[in-house]
Amino acid sequence: MWFAQNSSQFERLKNLSVINLPMENTRAIAKLAQRNMQLQCTIQDGQVWLSDGNDSAQVERVLLKVPSTRGH
Repeated sequence: MWFAQNSSQFERLKNLSVINLPMENTRAIAKLAQRNMQLQCTIQDGQVWLSDGNDSAQVERVLLKVPSTRGH
């Protein structure tokens, strides 16, 4: 995976967040895409949902790297 190959370089970037969106979820989100789309985003209890009024897709996030909170 590209992240594992470059993780040592990413560790130097203390404010960097890296989030992976699983392929299954990105396919569901892609189905919502249309030329003149309007999407609603709902964030509740740590879950994220996108909806176009007819269909919805959950946006699952896998945190690969979170910002470092340690002092310099």
